[in-house]
Amino acid sequence: MSDLAPTTGAASVRLLGVTVCGPAPIGRVHVPLFEPLLALYGRNGAGKTRILTAMIAALRGEQQADSWGLVHVHVPDAEAEFVGRGPDPWRDNLARAMREHLNRLRGDVVAHFARRRDEEFEVGPSDDYAEVLDDFRSFTQAVVDEAHSPTSLRELVGAHLAAQQMLMSEFEHINDFMRFHKAVVGEITRGGHYVLRAIGTREEPRWSVYAAASEEDAACAALLEQDRALPLDDEEAGDRLRAALDDGTVLSNSGFPWRELSDISDAFISGRGFVGPGTSPELGTDVRTVPWPLWATVPVVEVATISAPLVELVTDETSAADVDRLTRDEVLRAAGGQMLASFADGGARFHPKVDPLLARLTELATKYLRAVFPDAPELVFAPGDPNDWLAGVLPSWVARFPQAGTAAPSTLPLAALSTAQRRWAALSAALAVSVAGSEALPVVFLCDEPEAGLHRRAESALPDALVRISAESGLRMAVATHSPAMLDPQRVALMHVTRLASGAATARGMDFALREELERDTMREDLGLTPADLLQMVRCFVIVEGKHDEVVLGSLLAPDLDSWSVIYPVGGAKQMQSLATAGLIWDFTDAAIVLVLDNIARAAIQPVWDKAQAAIARGGTESAIRALVPLGKMPGAEARWLQNLLTRAIRARRAHRIKLETLSAPDVICYLPADEFVPGSTWDELLAEWRAAFEGREATNLKAFLTQRHGVQFTTNQIARIAASAKPDAELQALGARIRELGTQGSWPAPTARGPRPR
Repeated sequence: MSDLAPTTGAASVRLLGVTVCGPAPIGRVHVPLFEPLLALYGRNGAGKTRILTAMIAALRGEQQADSWGLVHVHVPDAEAEFVGRGPDPWRDNLARAMREHLNRLRGDVVAHFARRRDEEFEVGPSDDYAEVLDDFRSFTQAVVDEAHSPTSLRELVGAHLAAQQMLMSEFEHINDFMRFHKAVVGEITRGGHYVLRAIGTREEPRWSVYAAASEEDAACAALLEQDRALPLDDEEAGDRLRAALDDGTVLSNSGFPWRELSDISDAFISGRGFVGPGTSPELGTDVRTVPWPLWATVPVVEVATISAPLVELVTDETSAADVDRLTRDEVLRAAGGQMLASFADGGARFHPKVDPLLARLTELATKYLRAVFPDAPELVFAPGDPNDWLAGVLPSWVARFPQAGTAAPSTLPLAALSTAQRRWAALSAALAVSVAGSEALPVVFLCDEPEAGLHRRAESALPDALVRISAESGLRMAVATHSPAMLDPQRVALMHVTRLASGAATARGMDFALREELERDTMREDLGLTPADLLQMVRCFVIVEGKHDEVVLGSLLAPDLDSWSVIYPVGGAKQMQSLATAGLIWDFTDAAIVLVLDNIARAAIQPVWDKAQAAIARGGTESAIRALVPLGKMPGAEARWLQNLLTRAIRARRAHRIKLETLSAPDVICYLPADEFVPGSTWDELLAEWRAAFEGREATNLKAFLTQRHGVQFTTNQIARIAASAKPDAELQALGARIRELGTQGSWPAPTARGPRPR
């Protein structure tokens, strides 16, 4: 089982995800919901909103006309005995519905045997008639007597499998079936996995519940792998097997009767496109190329029909009027239907449970709203005067603003807030009601374009805000988005929504690495992002001289260069000036900037930079710039470039973002094994030989020396191959740790300066 975070309250049901399947524009899409925050990302028209709408319908128990929505859940402790009405109402409702369904199934089995008995009795009490009686006795012993009153979910599932098996013409002997598939049946009944297929309407939600096989259970995984495999090496054999599967002469590769036990298992096992209810199978979408995630379980046998809500669902369709009504309903429910405790003495007063609940709702709603808008007003569900309710003045949510110089705050209805604040105020209040009132049910928040209406700074902070809300409340979130800020695999589970050639949407997990995406010409086509969008996502620029520096550091520091840190090779110190003069990194990002340069000794650079920083702290911009003059007098183009870059940073009030790093080795290749370049040599030997060749003069260009003296040919591919198997030494490990820390910190606000801002 996946490592799932605890859900809200004491919920025992664990929500794994949703599968939506049908003809184009849906296809088959598996969307996990066990991560705190999941983002569906893709271009306009890729199908994100359609998928999100289908997910909402599946979680609501609403069957859509052109597709099926399947909800995957895990209920732990499948072998635990029932103890009557416990703290988990959904589990109790499931057990009750499974018992009712089993009784109906047993009636079907009895009717089945009665028909067989009558048919055989008409020709006389032959051996076939005796066989029918033996089968019925076997059924009675296995299904009725011993499992007449199952005491656990596992026993209920086992009884369903046994009873269903008796109705199958291909396997009339239940003991043979159970013995042949004992391991698989054991895993199915032990696993506690279920698939809920939405079959109701918005007004009357319902789900068909299926006991499900999980690939995380060993025996089930082996059977699923066998049944999904086709003899692709032999095209004729593959065609014959497909035809046999289609006409029903072969149940499956393994012989396990998936299609007989469940009306939807075959689509999951065969890999063929599933078209949903009421449409022709010939119109199905071929989705065999869609990866099958481990968490997506396979429905095996129907065990119940249930109408009890599976989750507390909040969507972006929630309006201020909706949340007012939901809150009133929750307050009435929590107070046992008695919002007003008394009309004694000519007035009304609140039930004792109301005030604590209102305080809790105010606390949660305000916390959620301020996670998105830190300066937002307090959200309060204002009950007003209970006596006014009789006149139709009902309580509602309001925004409360503190008033300077007065103890009484001012209030506004949510409708008076700005568009973005009004939307998030309603959502925050709805989330508060769901979290405070959920009875052991997971709370799920589904939102289309959560960034809509937010300014850029609020948008960039949105992933952190949503993850924080999820972590504090245990709820799960899935959003469809165009926001580059969501492309953060450190905080967000990413799924890339695209369309197959058939027109059906598909969604795949996305391993997003920003430093790679910046170089991809197809980025605009894949995600609809421009280079400017991507640059705004960078948290840490690691600027190096050339391609070799990028290859070596990019490989050796890979664990520390997360998706928001980028190594930027500029091609030599002389060319690096263009990066500074363009102003790109100053004006369009808030990222930290780590300068990694060789050939400059820290002992010479650090005192100059320290003196300049001290002048900056005193507000002396011009004195800080003058402190950099010694850099321009040092030998080498790197020092003069560094003086120019730091001067621009000081004038732009961005010097606080610069972190200076100098490598002790004369060239980045010195951090790779020396014998990869000159067999049998060490860097101590090669560097001593290099310096000796200059006869007391300053040694330069190590690579040129190695080429001339030892015939070493340096290519980017060669260096990349060597770096791939190398390990960073202590110096690079320390550098990587500093870069990782800077990337984690995010944007860098400028410190308050004492002097006036330079013009």
